[in-house]
Amino acid sequence: AGRGGGGEAAAGRFEGLLGERVTVIEGDVRAMHLGIEDGKLLEVLWERVDAVVHAAASVRFEDALDTALENNVVAPLHVAEFATRARAAMLHVSTVYVNGEVGGVVREEVGCPRPQMVGR
Repeated sequence: AGRGGGGEAAAGRFEGLLGERVTVIEGDVRAMHLGIEDGKLLEVLWERVDAVVHAAASVRFEDALDTALENNVVAPLHVAEFATRARAAMLHVSTVYVNGEVGGVVREEVGCPRPQMVGR
């Protein structure tokens, strides 16, 4: 709804907004400083980044334990360290599997208090 124009027009506006506000930086979440070795670039990122979205993970159950831990535990810690250094919000997107034979609606409850956002 909103401005009207439907599907393609809305998608174009959304992509335009993202292009103005989102910059994708190539790196390696398994490495310290996300694999970014250029110190000047790191300083600029730490100064300018407002939010970090982390959605990288491995869901291959046949991975060796050390590989699974590196991809799914150590990597998010590196992203969190980067976000903390930048005083940026971090959004962690997680893939979760559920196995069971429960029928009907299964409600989820938050098991911890809401995170505090770091102010600028």
